[in-house]
Amino acid sequence: MSSKIYMGGPVLRQETEKQYALLMNTSYYPHFGGVENSLRSMAEVLLKKGWDVFIVTSDRGLHDGSRLEPYSKLSGVCVYRYRHDHPFSYYYSCYKVIKKLVDSQRFAFVLSRSHITTICAMLAGVTGATYLLPATFKLQNAKKFNSTWGLLKSLKYSGNVMLQKLAINWAPRNYVFSEIMEAQVKSLAPKVGHIGICKPGVDPLRFFSVANNDKFYNKKQIGINPDMHVALCLGRFAKVKGFDIAIGMARHLGPDWVLVLVGDGPEKGALISQVENMGLQGKVRIFPATDQPEGFYQIADVFIMPSLYEPLGQVMLEASFSGLPVVAFDPGSNQNIQTATREVYRDFPDLVHFAHAFSEQSLAEGVGRAASGFSEAALLQRQEFIERYSWENTVAHLLHAPSNP
Repeated sequence: MSSKIYMGGPVLRQETEKQYALLMNTSYYPHFGGVENSLRSMAEVLLKKGWDVFIVTSDRGLHDGSRLEPYSKLSGVCVYRYRHDHPFSYYYSCYKVIKKLVDSQRFAFVLSRSHITTICAMLAGVTGATYLLPATFKLQNAKKFNSTWGLLKSLKYSGNVMLQKLAINWAPRNYVFSEIMEAQVKSLAPKVGHIGICKPGVDPLRFFSVANNDKFYNKKQIGINPDMHVALCLGRFAKVKGFDIAIGMARHLGPDWVLVLVGDGPEKGALISQVENMGLQGKVRIFPATDQPEGFYQIADVFIMPSLYEPLGQVMLEASFSGLPVVAFDPGSNQNIQTATREVYRDFPDLVHFAHAFSEQSLAEGVGRAASGFSEAALLQRQEFIERYSWENTVAHLLHAPSNP
């Protein structure tokens, strides 16, 4: 077993020599979300290029107390899971799994999406990893975005902010998906060197527009009146995502509209109670989280993005790929809105409709404007949008990422 570790960018080899990639995050399939799905998509691209792909993640199951197998092979990817126990012990467990892999295998590409796996990789001797930040913990988990806030949560928050700052400063390469995220990282770690920006991707084989008769059929399949128009919100049920605002907005929609929420998370109970207290049971439908969100895009007429903080917004990209107009709050109109929506649609203005004010009524008015569907200009912009947001482009960009100066 060799003790030599090389974790740089792509190395020059004979064409017949296999290349190995290591991707890391604290969660992976069967968990699903923007970060987990991004790793699956990038792994698929690397596999198609002939790489062998390894993933390190935790063994935390879908239910409290449940655990996943320490090793499995999923769709051609070798998945190694470290034991997720108490904070200090799972750091050590994560370190051991990474250390064992990098001591026995020469990886030409290493990517981490969590500050935890980034720090553990550095401790294990990895010298060329790319830290692709999903968000800044400091802003995404701030007190104003939490329904409950006690001493323990405050300590965890402070600890994770400090550790993410350490990961940013320690990582050889830092990358983000948006300019707003770049500014937030620089604010958190002002001494860090180069912060790269790369565009994420969407799988066009999963997310595409469907004909109206297909939408009609799909609505019937999940128990929604096919004659109703559907406004869709999809994501994690957390305060920062603004689903409570979307529910309030439903009161201002016409009688031929229904709001569909898809997801799970800490605010689920509060959202269900809000629907009941407002008497909106016939106006709002809540569905559990799914690893096949494309089915819900294919019943919708409009996609709503009510988030207060969103460094990118993968669901917006998926909605545009699926042929849905996007309605969102304008980050330029209110200091409480910290999203990349303006940036994402800078070159595609006809694909998005901004609420003119930070209110339920204004959001509903945005839905009304979007209800007419795409204009001819929007159809052309959508095609350009699809060409820009490609996982193949993302992977190619990251494979040639320069190290921090």
